[in-house]
This record gives sequence, C-alpha cells and structure tokens, in this order.
Amino acid sequence: MKIKAFTQLVRSKIRQNLISNHMYIYILLAMPFFIQQDLSTRSVHRPKNAHLPTVKIQWEDENSKILELKSRYLLPRPFFELFDKDFYESHMLPSDKISYRYETEKSVTGKELGELINKVIKQVKSGKRIFEDFDILRDTNFNYRTFSGLLILKCKHHPFVVKIFMENPNTLVQPFRKGIEPMFFYFMAGGANRHNLGHTRIKNLEEFNEKIKKHPVWSKRVVLPRKWYFEPETCRWIKLTGINFGPEKLETSIPGAYCIVADAMRIERRMTLLNKKDRKESLALCNYVNYSIDPHIDNFGIEEETGLIVLVDTERMNDIVGWFDIQKEHTSQLSWYFDLATKCFADMFFKPKPTSRTNQI
Repeated sequence: MKIKAFTQLVRSKIRQNLISNHMYIYILLAMPFFIQQDLSTRSVHRPKNAHLPTVKIQWEDENSKILELKSRYLLPRPFFELFDKDFYESHMLPSDKISYRYETEKSVTGKELGELINKVIKQVKSGKRIFEDFDILRDTNFNYRTFSGLLILKCKHHPFVVKIFMENPNTLVQPFRKGIEPMFFYFMAGGANRHNLGHTRIKNLEEFNEKIKKHPVWSKRVVLPRKWYFEPETCRWIKLTGINFGPEKLETSIPGAYCIVADAMRIERRMTLLNKKDRKESLALCNYVNYSIDPHIDNFGIEEETGLIVLVDTERMNDIVGWFDIQKEHTSQLSWYFDLATKCFADMFFKPKPTSRTNQI
C-alpha cells in the first residue's frame, strides 16, 4: 500500500509540474524551431523564389520607409481579414458612466479610464515598469525595448483589466522577438501575431455568447466579462499591402496601438488538470464551440460566490493555431496537446510546397 501511495504521489507531482504548466509542450515545440535554424541555410546556387507571399508595411500618415515581411508561411487571413474597422469603431469604450460588474451601485466614466490608460502608456514609453494606477498581470509577450507586443495590466482603483497591444513597422517584420508563444503562432497560423489576433477577442466573445445561449446547460453554467476597445491618443495607423497571395493586391490599415478593456472577474480558483470535473467540463465546452476558445486549463476559472465557469481569455483559438473552421473534437487534454505539437511540427517542416503555393500567384 505504501508503494502504491508513493507511486500516486509521484504521478501527481509530475502532472502538476509538467501538464499544468505546459512545460512539456513548449519544450517539444521549441526543439524543431532550433533545429530549423541549422536547416534553413539556403544554397547560393538555388534560385530565389520571386513569388513568396509578402506583406509590405509602413506608417499610414507619412511617406515612411516600406518594410517587407516575406515567407512561404504567410497567409492573408491574419493580416487582412481579422481586423474589421466597422466592428472596431462600434465597440469602443463609452465615454459616459460604466457600472462595476459586482458593485453595480458604483461606476467610473469611460473618459476617466481612458485618461488612466493614456497616462500608463506614456509611463511605459518613458521606461517605467512600476505604475501609479496599474499593476502588471503579464508582460512576458511584451518587449520593453521596442515597446511592442502585449502588456496586461489591472487597474488599482477600478475593477477593470486593460490589455495593451502595440506594434510598429519595424517590429511587425521581426516576429520572433516577443516570446516563445508568438513564435509558434507565426508558423502555425500563417504569420499570426498577438496584435492581429487581439482583434478576434471581442467578436469571438459575442459569437461565443450567442452560441451558448442555445445550450440548456452552458447557458446557465458560463459567465464572461464585458469588453470594449480603446484607442490611445498617441495611436498611429499602419498600412499593410499584400502581394503574391493571389491575383489581387491586398490592402488594409490597422491601429499601431489599441487596448481591450474588460471586467476584472472575481475568480475563486483556476481550473486544474488534477481535477477530473475541471478537465471534463472545460473539454466538453471547447468541443461544443468547436475550439473557438483556448482549451488550456488555466484559461478557465470558477467565479466567487456563484461557482460559474469564467473564461479568462476569448481569443479565437482556431485562428491562433491555424485550424480556422475545421471541425475537430478531442477526448482528452492530452490528445489536444499532442495534436497541437504534431501540427506545429508538420507546419514547420513537412508542409508540401504545392500547399504553400496555393496562396501565391
């Protein structure tokens, strides 16, 4: 009995340290990337591909230098289909009163929140990492030297979380300088990055809400935060031009900086893979919505008092991993991680050239 108990304890610790923290998946995915650096050397006798998918990037408000991002991995969707200007403008943070989620008798104006956000962005650009009005929740995907990537902050005086997305032409053509996760998005989803994927969050939230309203169980079991866009006062727009994605030249403009403001949810605990009910519920929910949400277990929490399931992040998972609208169900989290690693490896090394060329002229 003692041996059996010891074995169970060891297995539990391995699960906790490897599965819950996803370290094994990152290690597995990182290996092919570093191998690729040695395999990517091109022979000087090999002719250059003149038809590689290319995104030309420059500031919209001036005749700035045009930079180029070229790669056979690029797809038009991340650059030219995810940002919807009409949707963006219609979901802006209101300037009038916004009630607190849990203390509805209290409120703050959107104008006041906007002033706090503009202030903290100026502090970030001045080199500060400790702020008067915000605490840092996550900055692993943010580059303080180039002021690019995703910075997640929590307001100290009001129950709101602010996600700040910042890019410029120089950083958009350097996709591997904002952390390990964005590096994999690039290969798996046609050049996707946090900046363009951020535009899936609010639209996906609305689509998710509409879908679960029709379900007899999930409609009473899941709760999500409110979310709005906010455009900083110093925002400059970036012009994108796509060539070799097909017979037509693609063009769009995107904000170089934008924010998503969301309710700070009161979470009693995060879900864990060590809890069988947590595993079962989170996976069943993901299968129901066709993996439009991130199935990683730490994306789910249990709300205080109500015990309802809270989604921490509503980024569209199909766009993150490049499955788009393909239906694929999983029976366990392990099968999800295995398929994720397999797809990344295949996209990086075993993607047939004819498949890549379908998006080229």
